[in-house]
Amino acid sequence: MSRKSLYILFTVLLLGAGLLIFSPWKATESGAYSTNLPWPTDNVLTLNLGKEPPTLDPLHMTDSTSGRVIHELLRGLTDFDENSQVVPSLAKSWTISEDELTYTFTLRDNIKWSDGKPITTADFLYSWERILTQKNASQYASFLFSIKNAEDFYNTKINDFSQVGIKVLDDTHLEVILRKPNGFFLSMIGFQVAFPVRQDNVEKYGNQFTEAGQYITSGPFRLAKWQHDTRITLEPNPYYWDGEADKRPTVKFEMIPDQNTATTLFEQGVLDMADSGTVISDSEYARYLKDPRTKTVGISYIQYLGFNTKIAPFDDASIRKAFCQCMNRDYFPILLKSGQKPLKTFVTENLFGYNAKYGHNYAPQEAKAAWEAYLKKNPNVEIPPLLFPNKYDTRKMGEILKFQWQEALGIHVPLRSLDWKVFLSRMHYDTPPMYLLTWFVDYPDADSFLSLFHHTNGNNHTGWQDDEYEALLEKGAALQNGSERQKAYDRAQEILVERDTVVCPMFSTDKLWVTQPWVEGLSFSAMNDISMDDVRIKQKP
Repeated sequence: MSRKSLYILFTVLLLGAGLLIFSPWKATESGAYSTNLPWPTDNVLTLNLGKEPPTLDPLHMTDSTSGRVIHELLRGLTDFDENSQVVPSLAKSWTISEDELTYTFTLRDNIKWSDGKPITTADFLYSWERILTQKNASQYASFLFSIKNAEDFYNTKINDFSQVGIKVLDDTHLEVILRKPNGFFLSMIGFQVAFPVRQDNVEKYGNQFTEAGQYITSGPFRLAKWQHDTRITLEPNPYYWDGEADKRPTVKFEMIPDQNTATTLFEQGVLDMADSGTVISDSEYARYLKDPRTKTVGISYIQYLGFNTKIAPFDDASIRKAFCQCMNRDYFPILLKSGQKPLKTFVTENLFGYNAKYGHNYAPQEAKAAWEAYLKKNPNVEIPPLLFPNKYDTRKMGEILKFQWQEALGIHVPLRSLDWKVFLSRMHYDTPPMYLLTWFVDYPDADSFLSLFHHTNGNNHTGWQDDEYEALLEKGAALQNGSERQKAYDRAQEILVERDTVVCPMFSTDKLWVTQPWVEGLSFSAMNDISMDDVRIKQKP
C-alpha cells in the first residue's frame, strides 16, 4: 500500500468512523493519570465490563465478558495462576495413572456453596452431564469429549451416562477416565464451562437461576445485584474456602460501552482500573503505554476475518485466499494504535505450536488475478457485506478492510454491525458469508486455537470440516514428543490458513492496564484472565 493510499485510508477512518474524538482531560506531568485524587472511604472496587454479558450460565458461555464475571462467581477443579500455569482450585490435589488415562481428583476439605451447603463430587457429575446433554445446546460440549464415551453420549449413541468415564467415588473423590491421553486435560477443566452449578438451584429456577438472589455460587464472590445493561454488583462469598471474605471489597462491574467516557471516569477516580479493551481508548493508548505505572502482557488473543465456506463466493478457497491477500496487516497497529501485533497464522507467538511461516502474505496483484478469473466464470456474483459486532474498534477494522478490498479488487464491500447479543445469535443460527470475530485462548495450548475449527466445536461458524486436519489435532493432543507435536500443528496450520484459507488472522495484541494507587492484587495473565481472589482496597497512607 502506498503512502498516498495510507493517507486516504487514514482520512476515511477519521471521517467515516467518527474518530475525531479528543480526550476531555489533560495529561499530568507524572504520566497518564493523577495520583492526587481523594482516596475512597468505602471498600468497593469499581471496574468497567464494557457491555452486558449475554449469560452467567457456564453452560451457554461463549464470550470473554460473560467469562470474566463467571470466574468470580464459580470455580472448578483447577484454575490458572498469573503465568497461565494450572493450579488447584476446588480440588486440592489429583493423581494420574501411569497410562495417563485415569485422573483421580480430591476436593478440598469443607468447601461450601454460597448458601453454606457442601460442594461435593456429585455437583461435578451433574454439571458435566448437563454440558454433555445435547438438548442443552452447549457450544463448548466438545471440551469434555476427551473423556471416555462422552462424545457418544452427546451424540446419543449411548443413553446411559454411567457409561461415561466420570465416576463419583465418594463425596470428595472424583475419577475421570479419558479415551486417550490428553496433555492439556487439566487446563481444559480449568475453563469456566467446566465449573459446577447446583442441581436443585437450576431445577428450581430454570434459565433464571443466574439472577441476583437466586444464583448459588462457589467462587470468591456472590451475585448481589444485576441491573441489566447497567451494572453487576458482587459481594464477598462468606463461605469461600480460603477464609478471606472479610478482606475482599464489594465489586461493581459498570457497563460503559464508550471507551473515551470510561477513560475519563478512570481519570476522575470513578473507575479503579483502566485496561485496554474496556477503558483505555485508542487515542490514549500510546500515552498510557509510556506511563511507568502501566503494566503490559502479551495475551493469547486473535482478531480474525472469518468466512462461511458454504456460501458463495466464499465456498471457493481461491476467493477466500484472494480476500486475505488484500490484507496489509502492517497498517493495523498504525491505524488502530492500541498494541496490535500483525499475525497471519492461528496460534499466537506466546504458545507452543506457533510458527510464523504459515499464512498468506500481502499480495494484492495475485489476489486481483484470482478475483478476475472468478468473475469470468461467475459474472453475476454479489458482494456480501462484512458483519461485525457494533463496537468502536471493529468498525475501524471494517473500514480498513473495505478500503483495502476496494483498492486491490475494485469492489465495494458493505459494512454491517449488530449489537453484541444479536451478533452472537446470528453467528450461531445464521452465519453470514463474511464476519469479524475475536478468539481468546481458553486454555494455554495451541489446541485451544486450532480446535476451534473442529467440526464438533460449537464455536466453529465456518461450515468447514477436514478429516486430515482433525486427525492432526487428535495426534497433537496425545503426543508427548515436542518436535513431533510441532510437526502435527505445523501441518494443521498450513491446512487451515493456507491450503483452505478457512479464516484469515489479522493480529494479536498486548494487554495494557493500570490501577488507582489504592488498589492492589489485580493483574492480567496471558489468557486475559483477571482473578480477584487477592484484590484489596488499601487504606490511605
